[in-house]
Amino acid sequence: MFPWVEILAGGLILLLPGAAFIAWIKKDSFDLLCRILDVVGASIALTSLVTMLFWVVRGFPGAWGALVWFALALILWVMAVLSKGGEPSLPAFRHGVLQLLVGLAFFAGLLVFRLEQAKSLVLPAWVDSVHHTFFVRVILEQGGVPQTLSPYLDAPFHYYYPFHLFTALFAWMTGLHPADAVLVFGQVISALLALAIYRLGRALDMPPLAAGMAALLCGFVTQMPAYYLTWGRYTLLMGLLAQALAMSAVLEYRRVPSRMQGWKVALLSAGLALTHYLSLWVFGLWILVLALGDLLKISHWGQVEPEKKPSFFPTLSRWGWLGWLALGGVFSLPYLIPAFLFNLNHVQITAPTFTLNQQDWKYVWQYLGPRYNLWVMGMAAVGGLFALRLRSLRPLAIWGFLIFFLGLPIAPRFGPFRGDLYLIQVFFPAVLVLGALISDAIQAWGRMTASWVQPILWAAVVILFLVWGIRQTRSVLNQGTIFVTPADRKALEWIAENVPPQARFYINTTLWSWEIYRGVDGGYWLMPFTGRFSLVPPVPYVWTDSSAQDQFTRWAKTAENLKGCIPEFWDLVREAQLTHVYVREGVGSLQPHDLKDCPRLKRIYQQDGVYLYEIIPLR
Repeated sequence: MFPWVEILAGGLILLLPGAAFIAWIKKDSFDLLCRILDVVGASIALTSLVTMLFWVVRGFPGAWGALVWFALALILWVMAVLSKGGEPSLPAFRHGVLQLLVGLAFFAGLLVFRLEQAKSLVLPAWVDSVHHTFFVRVILEQGGVPQTLSPYLDAPFHYYYPFHLFTALFAWMTGLHPADAVLVFGQVISALLALAIYRLGRALDMPPLAAGMAALLCGFVTQMPAYYLTWGRYTLLMGLLAQALAMSAVLEYRRVPSRMQGWKVALLSAGLALTHYLSLWVFGLWILVLALGDLLKISHWGQVEPEKKPSFFPTLSRWGWLGWLALGGVFSLPYLIPAFLFNLNHVQITAPTFTLNQQDWKYVWQYLGPRYNLWVMGMAAVGGLFALRLRSLRPLAIWGFLIFFLGLPIAPRFGPFRGDLYLIQVFFPAVLVLGALISDAIQAWGRMTASWVQPILWAAVVILFLVWGIRQTRSVLNQGTIFVTPADRKALEWIAENVPPQARFYINTTLWSWEIYRGVDGGYWLMPFTGRFSLVPPVPYVWTDSSAQDQFTRWAKTAENLKGCIPEFWDLVREAQLTHVYVREGVGSLQPHDLKDCPRLKRIYQQDGVYLYEIIPLR
């Protein structure tokens, strides 16, 4: 069955609010596809900011609030189209219709490919996906961005929320389970990111074919961001999407400044600030590169022009674009300040360590790999050196090399951002400079030959990279990050239908990182999927107070090594007030054969290696 409902729901939440804003911008020098992507960025920002206002006043708009919001957006969009401030789409942008159709076809093809890469997953992969689904569940149940994670965890909520908010809207409109909504909507964002790369390329004055090549490299060739699927890094995908669109808005304003373009800069930068803190930091590094170029008065460094009309910040003149960025920061401060204060203990600066430790350098190749991707990154490095010679791409190339440097072991650390988090973003500037290099090489070759040679070269290069990339990335999943099987999914669905909501489950555990523990099978999904308590909840249990954290950690350490119905098992049952047990054959310390003759355990489910037991209370 064709997914009409999912398409309509995704289009509504990602296009309608932003269209109500972008339609009022009278002049746009970019093609229609770029305009649509600006609409996506504005939708993310506007919906997130409105939701933040409800968070500030501790309000939960719920379903009725969402309906009112989309109805208001529709009214404003119609008013813009019918007034002098708006423009009908196709007549005004008929020259961009071809780019739009090609872009939509590219998006559809890439989305199908992303879903194909994910088709073997019965639930989103790895640990991050568990708490992303958990947040979506809480937002759906509370009707807005929560203040706390109660009743599940006695912990405050200060996480970047736009991905979870939009996924909750998507789940509400489609009827999908939050876990399925995370998996599907995550692939939508991944496909949109490639188009956002095209948008940024056009803002960088790259020809359409060069920007399109960069999008193709991002979508079908490079290991990242496709590999984010196996880590469940959906929030970072959303952050990179917002980052690319905010960067495009800044470049456009610097080239053709106007008041409405300035408001777009403020809006998209505010949306980015709420979407992902790492993306905001990397965006800040790019702003630093632009500002240094302006300070040094480098010619044509992003083409800063004075506003023709009085600026909202008239005294800033050449620096007016920074004023709009500052305004965007002010918009997001009500949420960012409490979040910063809550995470203040993680903010630190570590001096560089000039080490030759082989293990420290091995992870650089690991995150830039595998081998085929090292070839791509090598070509991109050549493209970066080439881009240093081009005025329009020079800031991007410098920024890209800076991101790569910060991922190296010898670089300083700006906590809480680890070096690997920079390396998995190197693809972002890499595909742009490589796309520019390929385009210039083809144009140079075409000038030396007949006019018909250049189209053939383009077709050959596109097909070559497309086929090569699909062969390399179609099986992008790392089986080591998949700990849930179809049998787990069936068991979770059975629990949701047959086990009381107040049930508390024992699950097998293992150490994940530092002193944080996770589950090893479908039992770890109990809280986000069914709403039932599990011995080790999703990772946000570390946001509880110190005594609760210590308690969860102590329980997890005990469960990590339990073998059978020994006294330590019953002590844990009593202390954690457990009522049920979830185990799967072959994973975890406690196995079904250990519980075969265990008193007070009643087996209530057994299928495909998953066993569920009810703990009979003492009379």
